[in-house]
Amino acid sequence: MTTGAPPLPPCVGRAKIFFSYTGRDIAQAKALCSSCAVLDPCRNRARNLGEWGIWGGETEDDRRAAGFPPQYTSALAHLELADSTDDVEAAQAPTTQPKRRRKRRNPPEHGTMAAVRRHRYFKEDLCELCGPEAERDKEEREKNRKPRARSLNKKEPPDCGTPAKYRWHRKRKEECEECKEAERLHSQQRRDEKRTNAA
Repeated sequence: MTTGAPPLPPCVGRAKIFFSYTGRDIAQAKALCSSCAVLDPCRNRARNLGEWGIWGGETEDDRRAAGFPPQYTSALAHLELADSTDDVEAAQAPTTQPKRRRKRRNPPEHGTMAAVRRHRYFKEDLCELCGPEAERDKEEREKNRKPRARSLNKKEPPDCGTPAKYRWHRKRKEECEECKEAERLHSQQRRDEKRTNAA
């Protein structure tokens, strides 16, 4: 005759109430333990290992009174702050990690362009090793700099004594009496033409 598998303990799937500190959950957990077939082995295991929570119908206070205090004192002390909560997750220890400090890099070796840029960033005078390196970099930049291509459409400056040359002088904030007189005569001629056309 074959026998079936032994029934599962009533705490299976209800672990939440066995690690809660509300009076309602404690009473419900002890009621479930009272009808459990493994009550004594569960209680002895919790006493020997110093478990926290309800095991074998006993809380930590019951085991402490029996001479078996819990070993997880830090977790117990933190859980006691959640007496009025129904969720054991609210009583878990904080998991926030301290911010990691960024590892400082070693300063660059003097006499390199990295050190030159560091001096300039902190507005420092160049040291004896970084000064020549900065000069060499400047010379190399000047050597490798491509000359600007001259525009083929660039016009030559107009002749002096013309209205165009007057505007050329004016753009460069220059004075030229000859060009100024040419512009005056040109303006007078344009005004006369307008009057003639209007008549």
